[in-house]
Amino acid sequence: MIIEFFVDDSFEKIEYMKEMIWAFYPLSHIVQEDQNADVKIKITKNANNAVFQLQETETGRTVLKKESFREDRYYLKRKLYEALETFSGQKMAWGIATGIRPVHLADRILKENGGQIDPARKQ
Repeated sequence: MIIEFFVDDSFEKIEYMKEMIWAFYPLSHIVQEDQNADVKIKITKNANNAVFQLQETETGRTVLKKESFREDRYYLKRKLYEALETFSGQKMAWGIATGIRPVHLADRILKENGGQIDPARKQ
């Protein structure tokens, strides 16, 4: 799957956004511009809003989310997650945590609960 991903220059770092896209579309190839892209994702900023636009090329189905803008990477990641969740119909088990982070969370939970995933099952 090819995903065309455009982000306004006003956003500083975008790697975390790419990680989120890969979480929903793990075998995708993310490019800046491609006429044959299966999905187009565009994130822009105007005045006080961040605009997330996702479009499926073949069907034309579009999800458009306008959110108040904050210079907070986790806020933007959460809003991108919500847009991808709506668009793909998928939910990620770890929410916005991507990459190695879910493993660190699981490890911390296991250590805090004596090796048990469910603390109610402690013996």
